[in-house]
Amino acid sequence: MWLGHRLVELGRKDMHSYAPGVPVAELIVMEDLLRNAPTSIGPVAERTGYAQSRVSTAVTALSARGWVDVAPDPRDRRRTLVRIPAEIEAAATELRSGTEARTLALILDELPEERSAAILKALEELLDVLQQAGVADAGRPPAADG
Repeated sequence: MWLGHRLVELGRKDMHSYAPGVPVAELIVMEDLLRNAPTSIGPVAERTGYAQSRVSTAVTALSARGWVDVAPDPRDRRRTLVRIPAEIEAAATELRSGTEARTLALILDELPEERSAAILKALEELLDVLQQAGVADAGRPPAADG
C-alpha cells in the first residue's frame, strides 16, 4: 500500500509542476474527467470518493480555467454534463503520456542502469498481472483522495 501511495504522490508532484497553484482536488477531478467525460457530477463523486459538493466546486473552477465545458444534460436538464474541449484533451493527453516516465526517471535516476532495467521489467510484469486481474485501468491507477 505504501508503494502505491508513494508513486501516486510522486505523480501528483509531477502534475503540480505543470499546473502550479491548481488544488490537488481539481487535478484529481480533471484526471477522472479525462478518463470518463462526458459525464455528470454524481459519477465523478463516486469514482473519486469526493462529496458531490466538492466535485461541483472543482468542476466550477476547472470551467473558469477553460479546461472543461459545463452544460445541462439534454436527457435530464436537472443534471450537469461535463465535457472536455478537444484542444484541452489533446494537451492533457500529451502531458500525461510522460508522467510515468518522468516519475520513474526521478526514482531510478541514481541507480545503476542494470538495476533500473530490472526494476522497470518487474514493474511492467506487475502491471500486466494487475491488468489481467482487472485491477489496473489501462495502466493508470484510480484517482485517490488528496
